[in-house]
Amino acid sequence: MPNGEQRTLKHIYINGNGRREQFTWPRGGGGEVVLPARNRAQHAARLEQALTSAITAAAEQAAERNPEIAGGKAGFYLEFDIGKEQRPLLDKLEDKRGQDHIELVAVRPAESDPENRLSATVFVPEAKRELYLKKVEDYRTQETPTGKPKNQPLVASLEDVRLAHARSLFTDDIQLFPAAGQQAWWEVWLRTGGRPILEHAADILDIVLREHVVRFPEREVVLVLATPDQIGMIVSNTDAIAELLLARDTPSVFLAMDPTEQRDWSDELTERLEIPDATAPAVCILDSGSTRPHPLIAPVLNAGDQQSWNGI
Repeated sequence: MPNGEQRTLKHIYINGNGRREQFTWPRGGGGEVVLPARNRAQHAARLEQALTSAITAAAEQAAERNPEIAGGKAGFYLEFDIGKEQRPLLDKLEDKRGQDHIELVAVRPAESDPENRLSATVFVPEAKRELYLKKVEDYRTQETPTGKPKNQPLVASLEDVRLAHARSLFTDDIQLFPAAGQQAWWEVWLRTGGRPILEHAADILDIVLREHVVRFPEREVVLVLATPDQIGMIVSNTDAIAELLLARDTPSVFLAMDPTEQRDWSDELTERLEIPDATAPAVCILDSGSTRPHPLIAPVLNAGDQQSWNGI
């Protein structure tokens, strides 16, 4: 017990509330993903053509790679379109066998049909450039022991594929994607080991990087000031970037205002508040204290709901 604290109260046991019932495993759990109906030969031929075009474009991109910027594992990004109903199958795009992993890095609504399709971008190491062509060929020519086309769940789900670019990694509202030549602050999500690669490329391209880094188990997030073309150079020359968003403004501009100007902004925002009724869901926050008289807090925090402990 903390600080040597001793407790003498007994545990409370609630007995007699349970009952035994027979259970039968409902095979299939949440149900199988429904695949689009396909003409096997035609679908395979169309995907093979799209993949061949994408891989050819990737080879041309690699030939133009800038050796001063290039870093990380040699490879390229591919962008696949898939129906939203087939989203549970996206993991099948990955291949973690061996040392060269194909990694799913970004998923967003497809620009061609945002209501019904997703675009999924993967990084493909050069050593596995032919993997998807092999999967499609096996789908066309081979069957599983149950008589279904090999690799059917993945291949039948795919609608299209192409070489990916910086825009493919942008998972924010696509309308926010900066115009060509426009400098913007980007929230850049890096793949494992991507930070030194990004820093080197940024130094060559004269790109501004913020020093602060947010770390997650498989990602690091940094803020970058760059144009879409500069970001595109990093995407086409390295394997560093997993995902892109537009960096959001911080409240520093408001904190730098004098109290009178802060109050004017607060009053203006207060007039636009839409106050929820008493039946709306509530959120409990554990904090060191709330300034309830603040005009933006008072309308949504009832005095009776502001509790304290030990006088805090």
